[in-house]
Amino acid sequence: MRAEFAAGLAVRIETLRAALHRLERGFRSEDAQGLYRAAHSLTGTAASFGAEGLAHVASDLEDLARSWLERGVALPEEWSAAAAAVGELDLAAREYRATLQSGTARSSAARLAVVGELSSLINVAVDMREIFQGAIQKVQRVLDFRRASVVLIDEAAMHYYVHTLYDRAQGGFVPGEAMFPVDQGVTGKAIHEGRPMRVDSLPGTEGILLQEGKRVSAMIVPLHVGDRVIGALNFGHENEGHYTEEDLDWAVVLGRQIETSLYYSKLLSTIAQQREALAREHATVQAQRNQLEALIDASDAAIMLVGPDHRIAYANAEMATLVGIPREAVLGASLESLQRFFAGSFVEPTALAAQGEALAGRAPLRDRVELAFPRRAVYQRVVAPVRDRGGAPLGHIVLYRNVTHEVAVERAKSEFVSVVSHELRTPMTSVKTSLSLL
Repeated sequence: MRAEFAAGLAVRIETLRAALHRLERGFRSEDAQGLYRAAHSLTGTAASFGAEGLAHVASDLEDLARSWLERGVALPEEWSAAAAAVGELDLAAREYRATLQSGTARSSAARLAVVGELSSLINVAVDMREIFQGAIQKVQRVLDFRRASVVLIDEAAMHYYVHTLYDRAQGGFVPGEAMFPVDQGVTGKAIHEGRPMRVDSLPGTEGILLQEGKRVSAMIVPLHVGDRVIGALNFGHENEGHYTEEDLDWAVVLGRQIETSLYYSKLLSTIAQQREALAREHATVQAQRNQLEALIDASDAAIMLVGPDHRIAYANAEMATLVGIPREAVLGASLESLQRFFAGSFVEPTALAAQGEALAGRAPLRDRVELAFPRRAVYQRVVAPVRDRGGAPLGHIVLYRNVTHEVAVERAKSEFVSVVSHELRTPMTSVKTSLSLL
């Protein structure tokens, strides 16, 4: 029963394709009904035989036909979706037939083993040349060919060129740089139509097959990534009529495995590129951070950054000295524990409370405080919020700068002005008194 179902798939798919073509020429409910019935029948039968790929695509086509019957009209974008579904049915049918066929010199077991090995390319190969060469080396165990090649379409989609070329007569992989117009030859036709082809007899030209003067046979399987044809997998034999429909079915299965490897190689390549970009960005940020830390460490001020979680995100060596504990112990410490060490340093015990209020976010702080540790000195103290470019809070910066010398200079200046003012006022008073007596 399964063999009969597989053998009749081509007729079923051709029925669906013919109904769709009639609908494209002009919508008629009878044709839509015929499409719906054929798709519905294929969905149920495929599911019963375990052909899940066929059943899934046929179900999509059935849903489209049902919606057309209900609305009495088909939307333009639905035509392309239906045509693509019929193409997918053709490929799925080939895959299903390939799993049932046996009894050839190259058994289904051997071919299935090669399919499994091709799947491993997803995990081990990222470079396209590795994927293509690895696939051709494995495929030659189950398909007989003189030449095998992978051609790719150029960026302008005007030409296809030989990317990887294997020639058994020349002992393996050979350089291949030939380029052909995309509308030339059977390979160009397969790429344009996006459908696999088996050709029993064609001239062995100086092109991909390279059997000038003879007629050869070939199979061409378009390669897709996403919804785009990117090239084709070609097999050529030196004899006419060498390949069977079974061989083409297996070539399609092998092509699908290569497509999967290509998809994941591009995905892995994208991930690798993203990782490299992130690594470069991280290195740049780290370099900028190192520069900033170097500038802060070179400062004679004691500086620390308190995070939103009230832990010390950063502190320079001067701050560690001011607090009186190793720098390693300061970093990551809670603000509460740090302030316990700091509290005994203030000459005025209430000075620490103002800092706590500023760190709580109530208001910035800028004042002068006197510390007795590590030596008696006057410090300019600044506590201010820090925000990122978007305005989100990053924490608070706390800065202590020793201004003892500046305070002493200011005090001396003040005393000098006071003395000079006094000395000037004394003679002026005497002059005023003398003038009043006169």
